[in-house]
Formats: sequence, structure tokens, C-alpha cells
Amino acid sequence: RDSRELVDIIERLAAAGELDPAQWNMAHADLALTLMRLAYTNYPLPDRTRAFLDAALKRPSMRVYIDHPRPPNRPPDAYAAG
Repeated sequence: RDSRELVDIIERLAAAGELDPAQWNMAHADLALTLMRLAYTNYPLPDRTRAFLDAALKRPSMRVYIDHPRPPNRPPDAYAAG
């Protein structure tokens, strides 16, 4: 339900012209990262939402963040023992 509501909001924002790439800001980046997580789970994205995500993922600032090498996530020692 939450995913459906999020995509509905993004569709309404796109229809209203609120996702203009010329007005890129941190909220757009946050939205794109959230959509990226949905897309990786094969959640169906409508065309406007997919277009926003595709454009966002091509932005140099997003590529730097996404492509930045990260070490594997090691669980805290408190959880490692089981």
C-alpha cells in the first residue's frame, strides 16, 4: 500500500510539473533513491515515474553517490555472536 501511495504522489507531482530536472534538489534525490529500491524489487513503475527515475540516475551527482565503493555491511559485534 505504501509503495502504491508513493508512486501515486510521484505521478501527481510529475503531472503538475513539480519534478522539473532544472529545479533538482535533495527531495528529488531522496525520491529517486526510494524509487530505485522499488525498481530493484521489480515493482511496476508507471511511465512518468520510470522516466523520472531514469533521468535522476543519469545525473552526475547521483552517479557519484551510487557508484561510490562501500565496504560490505558487517553486523555489529553484539549481533555477530547470535
